[in-house]
Amino acid sequence: MFRGPRTFLIFILILLSGIVAYRFYQYVILHNFTVISHTSCDVTRDSCFVMDCSPEEDGADCDIEPYEKVDIMAYEAPQCLLEHTCELFSCDGKASCSITFCSEETLQEGEVCAVIEIPEPVVEEGATEEDASVDTEEPAL
Repeated sequence: MFRGPRTFLIFILILLSGIVAYRFYQYVILHNFTVISHTSCDVTRDSCFVMDCSPEEDGADCDIEPYEKVDIMAYEAPQCLLEHTCELFSCDGKASCSITFCSEETLQEGEVCAVIEIPEPVVEEGATEEDASVDTEEPAL
C-alpha cells in the first residue's frame, strides 16, 4: 500500500545523490569553473581599474593599487592567480583566459579608470625631430 511513495522517495534520494556527486566531480576533481581575479596592472602600459575610495576615510578596506580583471578556467589558472599575487599576468597560451582592461563599459560601482597619458614631445616650427628628442649622452668632463 505504501510502496508507491516509498519508491518515489528512494528515486528522489538517488537522483539528488547523483547530482551532488556530479557537481563534486566537476568542481573539486576537474576544477571546471571560472575564476574571476584581479592582478596587478601597469598604468603606463594599460588602462587599469582602481577602487574609488580614500585610504584615510575608508581605512583598511580601501586598496588603491591599480588592477586588471582576469577571467580564466580554474584548471588553467596558476597558483599565484588564485592567491592574488601575480605580477603582470599574461594570458599567453591559455584558451579560456581573458583580461579586462578599464573602460566606460567595464566599470562597476566603486571603480574608476587609472590612465597615465605620456605627452608626445612638441616640435617647434623650423626645428627637426632630433632637436625635440631628449639628450641621453653624458656630458664630457
